[in-house]
Amino acid sequence: RPYEFETPTDDKIILPDQHQIDTELNTETFVRFVEQHEVELIICQHSYFKDFSSFVSVVKNRTGAKLLYAFHTTPDFKARYIAETSWPILPSQKTFFKHYKRLTRALLKKQKQLSRNRKMGVQIKLIHDLGDGVVFLSEKYIPMAMKMAGISSDEKLFAAANPNTFRTEDRQRVFEKENILLFVGRLSSEKRPEKAMRLWQNIQSKFPDWSMKILGDGVLMNDLQFLQEKMRLERFTLEGYQDPAKYYEKAKILLVPSDFEGFGMSIVEAQQYGVVPFTFDTYAAISDIIIDDETGVVIPPYKLKQFETRLTSLMRDEQKLKSMSAKARKMSEKFDMNHVLLQWDAIFKSIGLVSK
Repeated sequence: RPYEFETPTDDKIILPDQHQIDTELNTETFVRFVEQHEVELIICQHSYFKDFSSFVSVVKNRTGAKLLYAFHTTPDFKARYIAETSWPILPSQKTFFKHYKRLTRALLKKQKQLSRNRKMGVQIKLIHDLGDGVVFLSEKYIPMAMKMAGISSDEKLFAAANPNTFRTEDRQRVFEKENILLFVGRLSSEKRPEKAMRLWQNIQSKFPDWSMKILGDGVLMNDLQFLQEKMRLERFTLEGYQDPAKYYEKAKILLVPSDFEGFGMSIVEAQQYGVVPFTFDTYAAISDIIIDDETGVVIPPYKLKQFETRLTSLMRDEQKLKSMSAKARKMSEKFDMNHVLLQWDAIFKSIGLVSK
């Protein structure tokens, strides 16, 4: 089970002006809260938005508190949203308007991606200048952010991974694994659950002793239910939103066909339970989590046929699958809470905060 963090109600703040963030009333309310609670550090979790990131910097300047901006995804995530331009699987994406939009996006993709990266670079430069530091999910993102933002020094740029919040003692347990392919995530366009379904459609007849389960909820649920019938999927279930731990205990392989991730938390969670992840090489942090063909499988971006080939090869090789499962479990240790807390402790010291 994930760790449970509870915040006492008197330590929460609700800004009174709900219509605009950067009003004097909101600023005074936030400043008063920081001063009354003797807050030494503010961590801004909404680093992509100019209004909010500028607002918290005003509070920092009035109170003297340190300010860190947390960047929870890959710096080029806006460009990644338009990176995949292949023929759609979902019927709702096959309208004339969607086809026209996809075609123009494909023709102008490089220009559009450069434009989006320039705009995000301006935001990264802003939070770099306003705060005491920017924290990314991987050191691999720092050079990218520097290039996008035109920052010459990495002095105020830090990295701390997302911690694995599942019980670490589960890593020592022996699980009775079943022939299950698993997808865990929000059912949204960038997560591409329909690609997992297409993979299963292509291989289900070759593996009658395997099944697939999709965990999660979201805006695509109705589309996926329709697709399930259209594809005539067998031994396949849409489980909805569930605690994934009991599914990780039984599954052998995790499918992560996303357009991009910031870190891929479900991969680390799955590895702890010996589930071998398959994913596309669409974000720099993936090399922190997966060593290809050892602790998981990394496929070139959007090569679904290659994804299928490597998937079926491993499904047929039980000995290699068990070996990779053991290595995946070991790999997940680097993201245990205690290790990630040390990363944060080093960041605090770098900006002049000393643990009491």
